[in-house]
Amino acid sequence: YDQHPDDKNKCVKNMTHPCNSGVNDCHPTLGACEPLVGQNRYKCHCVGGATGNGIQCALPVVTAPPTPAPPTCETKNCDAISSECITTGSGDPICKCKSGFFAPSGVGGTCVDADECLQPSNNCT
Repeated sequence: YDQHPDDKNKCVKNMTHPCNSGVNDCHPTLGACEPLVGQNRYKCHCVGGATGNGIQCALPVVTAPPTPAPPTCETKNCDAISSECITTGSGDPICKCKSGFFAPSGVGGTCVDADECLQPSNNCT
């Protein structure tokens, strides 16, 4: 039995409650109906991680982390004295050694001063 809606001292036989019948204002998929004392009284609340007042519920928006920007000559930080930044055919920047410098570890490595007297085609005496 439920309390009579008009007379708190009277009871009425249980009627189909809005929470049990599904005829309520709660969000159809993200809301839950909670019966309250009294005929046809209820409150709604959101479930499943949703937020809102129970009538209007929404799941939080999940966004992917931003894609890092591709490297550029500005971000490559080539040594301005011994190298220069060039963009390859694939768009990736590399540091290319200037004349008089070489990269002991190969292309794109740290450039060091070349000792021209140690080169096979030197004019050193």
